[in-house]
Order: sequence, then C-alpha cells, then structure tokens
Amino acid sequence: MKKTLLLSLLLISASFFGQIPVEVQPPSWKTTATLSTNIKPFKLPSFDVEKLRKEDELNDTNKSKPWRFGHDLFVDHDIKDVGQWETFPNGDRIWRMSYTSQGAHTLNFMFQRFKIPEGAKLYVYSNDKKDLLRPFTHHNNNPEEILGTWLVEGNHAWIEYYQPANVIGEVKLIIGSVIHGYRTAETYQKALGDSGSCNQDVDCDITPSGTDAYGIDAVKENVKKSAGMLVSGSNGFCSGALVNNTNNDGTPYFLTANHCGNNVSGWAFRFNWRSPTPSCSTTTSSPNGSFNQTVSGAILRMNSSQSDTELVEITDASFFNGNPDVVFAGWNRSKTTVPNVNIGIHHPSGDIQKVCREDDGAFRTSTSFNGNGNTQMWRVEEWELGVTEPGSSGSPLFNELGQIIGVLSGGAAACSGTSNNGQYDIYGRFGVAWDFGSTAATRLQDWLDPAGTNPDDLDQFPALQTYAYDARVNLGSSVSSELCGESFSPSISIYNSGTETLTSATITYNLDGATNTNYNWTGSLAQGSSDMITIPTFGSLSGGAHVFSTSVSNPNGNTDENSANDNYVFNFSVSPSFQTATVVFNITTDEYGQETTWELRNSSGTLVESGPATEYDDETDYQETITISNLDECYTFTIFDSIGDGICCVYGIGNYNLQDSNGNIIIDSSGVFGSSESVTFNVVSTLSTTDFSLASLINVFPNPTASDLNIKVGNLEKANYTISNLIGQVIAKGSLIGNTTNRINVANSASGIYLLSITSQNAQYTQKFIKE
Repeated sequence: MKKTLLLSLLLISASFFGQIPVEVQPPSWKTTATLSTNIKPFKLPSFDVEKLRKEDELNDTNKSKPWRFGHDLFVDHDIKDVGQWETFPNGDRIWRMSYTSQGAHTLNFMFQRFKIPEGAKLYVYSNDKKDLLRPFTHHNNNPEEILGTWLVEGNHAWIEYYQPANVIGEVKLIIGSVIHGYRTAETYQKALGDSGSCNQDVDCDITPSGTDAYGIDAVKENVKKSAGMLVSGSNGFCSGALVNNTNNDGTPYFLTANHCGNNVSGWAFRFNWRSPTPSCSTTTSSPNGSFNQTVSGAILRMNSSQSDTELVEITDASFFNGNPDVVFAGWNRSKTTVPNVNIGIHHPSGDIQKVCREDDGAFRTSTSFNGNGNTQMWRVEEWELGVTEPGSSGSPLFNELGQIIGVLSGGAAACSGTSNNGQYDIYGRFGVAWDFGSTAATRLQDWLDPAGTNPDDLDQFPALQTYAYDARVNLGSSVSSELCGESFSPSISIYNSGTETLTSATITYNLDGATNTNYNWTGSLAQGSSDMITIPTFGSLSGGAHVFSTSVSNPNGNTDENSANDNYVFNFSVSPSFQTATVVFNITTDEYGQETTWELRNSSGTLVESGPATEYDDETDYQETITISNLDECYTFTIFDSIGDGICCVYGIGNYNLQDSNGNIIIDSSGVFGSSESVTFNVVSTLSTTDFSLASLINVFPNPTASDLNIKVGNLEKANYTISNLIGQVIAKGSLIGNTTNRINVANSASGIYLLSITSQNAQYTQKFIKE
C-alpha cells in the first residue's frame, strides 16, 4: 500500500505515510549520534481471538455499543522502570521502548499517566517507519493525566520521548495498556468484511441529477469536514462531529452519543479519512486516502441519557488553529421545526467516512433506550441511500441547511447486499439535550451558548459566504409527520439570514402541488431573527401521503442572493379513515407461530385488545375479530415477532392483513419486518368523501418504475391526475379513464421521488412513487 504526504499539509497532518519528511521525523531517525540498536521489543501475551470474534458477531448487531476493534493487553510500564534512556552530545535526551504482538494488524496505546513539560515531544510510530503519529506535546496534558493514542499499522510499534536539554520540568509517563487490533486490517476496507456494500463513500454523488432541490450534495461537501471518528475506551470505534458555539471561536467541542462512554481523557480522534476513489453502493474496495489527521485527549463537558447525547472538549486545541480541513458544524435546537431532508456522515464498523440520505425528513419520537424509558429521539423511517452500522454511533444527523439536529443512538438499518434493508434508525435529539437537566453537566446550552443569546439555530464556523439579501422559510410550529384525522394546520417561519434588515418578502405555499397561494409579508427582521406567519387550516384531507411546499422570494423587493435555502417541503401522511365497529385480523403464521403476538392501542396509548389468547401454532391460518367501542378515535395495530425476524420468508411464508367490517383493507402485509410492524387508522362515525373510498378504487404500479406508471381506476365517472416533484413543480397532468388501466410514460423524467395526486369529484388520493 502506497501512501504519500503533500508538503502543503505538513503542518496539519496528524499521521504521516510513505516518504516522511525529515523535518517531522523523531530525533532517533535523523541524529548522527550513535544510538543503541539492541533495544529488544516487549512481547505482549497471546489471547483467545476466536472467543472475541464470537462475541463480536452478537455485539455487531447492536448500534448502541461502540464497535470493538481490539483487545487491551495490560502492561503498567513506567518510563522510569522500562525502556532505555540515551543522551545526545548537545545534552538532549531520548527514551525509547518498543512493543510487538503476534498477529496484530495495528497497535495503539493507553497512557494511564501522561504529563510532559513544554518543549518536550512524544512520538509513536511503526517499526518499519512508514506510519508516524502527529507528535504529542504539552498541549495534550489534561487534568486527569490520561492519554490514548491513535492506531499505527503493523504488529510492532515504538514509543519515543524527546526532551531537549533546555527543557525544565518532570516527565510523567506510564503506559497502562497496549491495544492489539485484531480486526483493523490495513485500510479498514469493506472488501475485508467491515462495513456493508450498500454504504456510500462520503465523496459519492448522493443525489440523482435534477433532484437536488436543497443543494444537499453541496451541504455534504462542506459538513463532512466536521465529522470524525473516535477511539472509545481504548478499543472501540464511535463517530461524531465538531460543533460550533455562539462565540464562533473554534473551541474544539466534539458531539457524540452518551452510550459511547464517559472516560474521555483517553479518547483519540480522526478527521478527514476519505478515499480518493469513492465506492458508491458497490462491492468494490475503497482505497485509502493520502493522509489522515488524528488528535488525542478530551474533557467531558456534558452528557445526558434523556437524548443519548454527549459533548466533549478536545484537549489539544493547537491541532485546530488555522486548520483549513476542519469546520465546526452549525446546529438547530428548535423543538417545533422539522427537517425536510437529512444526511448522516459516519464511520460504520470503523470504515472510511460514509454518507447516507433520507428524503422524507426525520420525525420526533420517544423510546426506551439504554435504561431510560423515555429517551427523546428523531426517527429516520428508512434511508433512501446508504445506512448506518455499529461504529456509526454518535454520528451527526444534519438537516438540509447542514445543521446538526441529532446524534445516532441505534436502529435496525443495515445493508442487504448493495441495497439497504428499508429499516429505521433513531437519533438523540439536539433540541432536548440543549436544556434538559439542571446543571451544566447535563445541558448543551452552557457550553454552546456562552454568550447567552439563546438562538434557535447557529451556522457553522468558519462561516460560509454571507449575503445582503438572504431569506429562508420553514415550518413555524410543530406538526406531526403522521396525522390521524383530516386537518393539517401549519404555520410558516420566515428567517433573515442576510446582513440587510429584512422588511418585506413574498411567501408562496401549496399543498400537494395545487395552485400556489401568495402571502406578502412585511415587518422588520435583523440578521438572525425570524417571524411566524399563521395560514389557514387545510381540512378534509384524504388518507395517504401529502406534501406541503413553501418558498420565499423578493426580499426587500430584491432578488434573493442565496436561492439554495428559499424552498422548504414538509412530507406528512394522513391515516386512512374507516366506518366500522370491528376490525378483522387474518394471519398465516410461519414455522414459529409462538413468536407472534399483536396489540391494538388507542391514541392515548391505552391497550384496547391484544392476542393471541393462546400461542399460535406453526404454519396455520387464524382470524381474530376485534371490537371497536369508541368511534371518532385513532388506533394503532402492531404485530410483534419475539425473535426479530418477522414472519416471512426465511422460516416459512407467513403473512397477514387487517380489514374493516366491510372487507376494506387497512394493511396487507407480506410479513417481512423485524421485531414489529404497525399501522395507524382512524375509526369514524361518518365517512367524508375524501376518505378511504377513493383509495379503494385506485391501484398504482409498478413502484418503483423506470418507464410506465400504471394507474388502475375503478368505477369513477371523472378523475384527474397530477404528478409533481417534491418541491411542488408539476411535471405532468391529465385525465383518467374509469374501469381501466391508464398508462403514463415517465421515462423522460429525472430519477427521484414524485407525488401522484388523483382527484374525483370532491375526493382526493395521493401517493408517492419512485422513478428509477
């Protein structure tokens, strides 16, 4: 493997490869003095690697734990008792010690005592002198006097301490343990079985041509400089990101997950680990980059189990001063606004930096996590591109503006070959961690808002380009992305990102691609200020997917100089309504019927009914009738599998459906799910014309499609359709013929997600589809 170092990166590079310049080499490499060549390496003891690998098979399914890469071998070596001191003719002194561990891919070190005087340096390098860590200095000293190093390649590594003759002060160095990297092969490539093949290297193009309405690719290119990976507990990997504070001063705060651990003095961090030849959902290996940057040591500033969030301050601030390859990400702490789209940047299974994309926007939820029964989370229902894995824990979830809104806690998302498995992930919410708790040790605001300005959001540092006229919009109040009912009551927030005071603007909005409504806003907003606008409620919505779009233009009568943040789209769904006194549950069990249970709960979470009364038999048909006592109420039906592999298709072909008393389908499932699957529906006393009746007459297929979209319409006298993209632009419309299959050619449309709306009389049906 050939690695090179650009001279222009010399001052900021943290680990050097290939031909290492003389200026940065340890003193023993370049001295003309005669040094001992008879320093025998300390041979570390062997251990049961296979036992650890078997444990890893189980642990690797759990994102709520750091991804273990190595095994700690305790040595407790004091610099006073081991190694060898030597003195140069000019009075400078060095101390050297080497370690070897048979079969190790990498070695890293945990110093249980670390304190060196100003002017001294500590070096860690591989025996072949091809891998050298950035020198440790007095900047790495910390109150706990603990230090962990990054990894060097190979099974033989050296520690070298250098103290010039004019340096005054006592050195304190005790090597507590050496970590044998048993699954950290040279480049951590996914061809070696680490991260799954559906992952996207961070330099992949993550949006198909013509569909990047929010400039997500440009956002990704910028915020990737904030994301990093960390060594937690000496032998595990997590992810995280540098985060800005209201002083905009580059204080090296690093945000990650609380479950990554709290003994942060020994943490080591790595930034900008990317591949020169990106692998994008393929089985092709990701070759290593030409350089990487590492820094060690941190101080715990806050942590909270309520949102699984942790903030540390990296000890060696000198690493970041003037470093053009890092940025401190902005954030959004709002408890009401929701993201339109999301991206995550992370290091799955200790692999090279990856990215994932979610087009529908995360939504708020709460769950039981790591002993906290009410952890406040964002939920990503399904990634459109890429996934996360163990090792991604703590990685940032960004909104469309490149602001952090959460950190990864766990989930079921994973690769299925070069595609993802369609499962969810959960992220601890930044907005909850902001002010939950009573002390600075549990709140973000004490550290990230030292100025006490209490903003809802903050942009990155160093700042991107600023504009005189730059207005943006989003939702101004909290609206659930899953409504059970027929009304949608949004408000719109207008925000001034420009330097000129904003006094007027035109706000435009629509629902499901219908005719735009214009609102002429006036007021007075200084830079960074916002105003909320109330708009009329949208009533009588049909069950299914809906899209609310809004945009802003004409700030102070001028052209908006930054159009990338002018549009905001909110995707939500309305649960279908049924007029019924009972629901019927039909199920065919798999080969393990006893693993399946179900329940029905009302909108307050109260259990209405559950089953079965006795365990289901294997591969048997059952029908359960559930009585609905309260009308005009929302209900959620959930099916569970105790093992977590659904009821199809590995161990039998199970499936199920839920119907109302008239045989109308509430959910018809293939039985492919993990530990559970849910559907929410509305039971009403009287059906409106917009309810399920129209949906029951329409079938749209195939989905996804590459060319033709077929719309099978039942007995409708007159129906019209509209196809629009996710920012509300209509790309096709026309009429549909009843009692037949209508074929619409979408072959010339760009790849992406579209919204199909069908209207007949006063009823409306909406469905998303994917154009491949």
